[in-house]
Amino acid sequence: MHNTPLTKLRRAAPGSLTLEALRAFFARKRYPRALPTLSSFERGVYKAPPRRFIEVYAEAIGLKDRVDLVVAALQETQALRARAAGPFVQRRGKAA
Repeated sequence: MHNTPLTKLRRAAPGSLTLEALRAFFARKRYPRALPTLSSFERGVYKAPPRRFIEVYAEAIGLKDRVDLVVAALQETQALRARAAGPFVQRRGKAA
């Protein structure tokens, strides 16, 4: 799992939610999503996820009233991904 700004937000949540717990929360909110979808979201793969998805994610991690923090973390993650920086740096093998 990449250590992206979104992942850091989720891990800072009360109880340090796992992706499985997040998936279960989405299902309880009648917005079921698979684990690969949630993981891809945290890696910034989706350019424009639905607003409802972001709101349910924010509620799941205890930031129901601070959706703007989730949006900012998503934008930061996408910027890192676009620059191949941070957790998205391509590691090369060591020179012999």
